Amino acid sequence: MHWYEEGLRVDPQHAELHRNLGVIYLLLGRYDVGWPEYRWRWQMPGLSRPTCRAPLWTGQDLQGKSILLYPEQGRGDAIQFIRLAPILAECGADVVVQCDPAMVPIFSCVHGIKSLIPMGTPIPLVDYQASLIEAVDYRFQQTGELPTGMREPNDWSESTSSDKYPGKYIQLPVSLVDYWKHWLSTQIPGRKVGINWQGNPDHHADVYRSVPLESMAPLATLDQTTLVSLQFGYGSQQLESCSFGDRVLRLPAPLDTSGGAFMDTAAIIQSLDAIVTSDTSIAHLAAALGKPVFLLLGKVPDWRWLTSGDRSEWYPSIRLIRQTQLDDWHTPMDEVLSLLRAQQAIG
Repeated sequence: MHWYEEGLRVDPQHAELHRNLGVIYLLLGRYDVGWPEYRWRWQMPGLSRPTCRAPLWTGQDLQGKSILLYPEQGRGDAIQFIRLAPILAECGADVVVQCDPAMVPIFSCVHGIKSLIPMGTPIPLVDYQASLIEAVDYRFQQTGELPTGMREPNDWSESTSSDKYPGKYIQLPVSLVDYWKHWLSTQIPGRKVGINWQGNPDHHADVYRSVPLESMAPLATLDQTTLVSLQFGYGSQQLESCSFGDRVLRLPAPLDTSGGAFMDTAAIIQSLDAIVTSDTSIAHLAAALGKPVFLLLGKVPDWRWLTSGDRSEWYPSIRLIRQTQLDDWHTPMDEVLSLLRAQQAIG
């Protein structure tokens, strides 16, 4: 932070320095200065808006107005910030969402969206536009609060029922949930814990946030519990070499191909008792479904998880498990194991 500020004294209009400062302030929970600094990202290469002449929404009254929302970064971000759709709809807006065609089915499970438009198709006339993250930003400027719409449960571990958590904002089709619930019941008895360890290997911080599968070996010692792999694509090969791979249920392939991205995975997660995951889109998906999530965070996490604490303002069903020393995942995993045993004891 010190050297970014020094750099801005030399070059006050340096967009990347402003953006980086914004990330640090957001990480520290300084949203009042973090969001404005983070807006400088739009002056850097790599971000673009859809072809839409509507002005940017910066907190204007939306009663009787229409607004176009669109993702600007990864799928995890999109799942986290699609929560703005029902919030803005409650403000009187007709909410139009443009997204990756594969994400249309999962976003159709979010209340408050009037229409979903795949990327590359014409956009109707709207009064305003904003990326999903911008909508969070300007909603904060408008209200002084993060748009979570959530409360903390009295006892995080009191139940595995997602209906206990008002933070749930993805409502899946009952038929799809029932299908996968039945499938799981025919494969494995007892308690089921989903695991996910590898994020996008092309992400600049992947080396700090992905977890070697072998470090999850203690989870295989849980009594009357079956681990279910929620890892797809890159990283799944670790199942063949880890010491407990024969005790992990692999899901059938192909998954999420006919019904849309995340649809089958979300329905499977809905029938699990808990999810242990690194900082990937699976964490956002499971928490948006209201499921108990143990999120493994590297020593310096992404800005949305802040620098301390075991709870998240974004998701009441997430428990944050923080790494205190680089490359040490054994200590956080021991903590996860203890918490899962406590949850199991409560039932």
